[in-house]
Amino acid sequence: MAEIAEPQALAIAEYSPVAAGLADLRHRFKGVVFDVTTTKGDKEARAARLELVRLRTSLEAKRKELKAPALERTRLIDAEAKRITGEILALEQPIDDAIKAEERRRERERQEREAAEARARAELVAKLDTIRGFPVRASGKGSVVIDALIRDLVALQIDASYRDQAAAAEQLRTDALATLRQMHADALAAEEEARRLRREREELERQRQEQEAARKAEDERRAAAQRAEDERLAEERRRAAEAAEAELAARRAEQERIETEAAAERRRRQEEQERIEAAAAAERQRQQDELDRQAAELERQRLEAERIAEAERAAARAREEQERREREAAEAKAREEALAAERARDAARRQAAEDAVALAVDLSCMDEEPPINTVWLEIRARAGRIAQPFVEEPAE
Repeated sequence: MAEIAEPQALAIAEYSPVAAGLADLRHRFKGVVFDVTTTKGDKEARAARLELVRLRTSLEAKRKELKAPALERTRLIDAEAKRITGEILALEQPIDDAIKAEERRRERERQEREAAEARARAELVAKLDTIRGFPVRASGKGSVVIDALIRDLVALQIDASYRDQAAAAEQLRTDALATLRQMHADALAAEEEARRLRREREELERQRQEQEAARKAEDERRAAAQRAEDERLAEERRRAAEAAEAELAARRAEQERIETEAAAERRRRQEEQERIEAAAAAERQRQQDELDRQAAELERQRLEAERIAEAERAAARAREEQERREREAAEAKAREEALAAERARDAARRQAAEDAVALAVDLSCMDEEPPINTVWLEIRARAGRIAQPFVEEPAE
């Protein structure tokens, strides 16, 4: 058992009896090795263990006894804090709920606005893609289907729902209609070519059947002639067996030659048919490649038109801003010049009034009456100076 330090044990006075017991047991059992293989050693070991267990359990009982009041105090502290917290939350929660509800409402409105704008953008993009998709839908289709697509595209209404993309949508429709009409013309030509090839195949099949019928008729005729000849030569066979066999071999060789030539003719016509079909397939692939190229070119032109339009809008905004600044500067300058002129006129009026007062004072203060001419000249001179500020300057 681990040694317990004496000073630490005595720090809790209630543990002193346990510490004393521990000191006694340490003195008795420390370093002791019991021979538990013998009855006596086993009995002594068990007795020592029992004493140690009793001391340990008495220490645990004392610990619980000493700790019980502290645990009760801790429980009361936690319960009171929980009660006060509940009352605070009762006041705080409605305010917090109102704030969070408003935040959720604002966030919901923001999300709804963003979702509505996203839906509008997606619908506009879908409408433009629908116009672009007309040539794609017509790819590989017959002239009847392409003609129906042309009518549908012409009937398509480009209304206010296209917003600022109405002009772009109209241009896309114009380009798509041009492509569809070219595809329609190509489809008509391809269908006419297919009908021509079908007529050629039918003509080849008719010729083959006629040749087959002629061959069968010839075979039947030859068989009938052979039978007649066999009947006629029935009596002569015994004498001309070798000649008849040679004749028969020659006829068989001729028959094989005819059949070989007919088979070669059939193979030639079959190869010609396959060549015609391969040429038609290659032409269809070429048309599809051309459609793909035209679609890519349309997309490039659309992106270029958007870039140019954005650049023109930016330049227009810059010009408007420059014109506004120049206009405001001119107006400010005109206001300042008018204010300066008004101030100058006010100063001149004040000076004229002072001159008039000075003239009156001078005349009243003269000891002797001046000559009439002298007074008159002085009045005219000063009156000219008095009236000068009130004369409007001629407009420049």
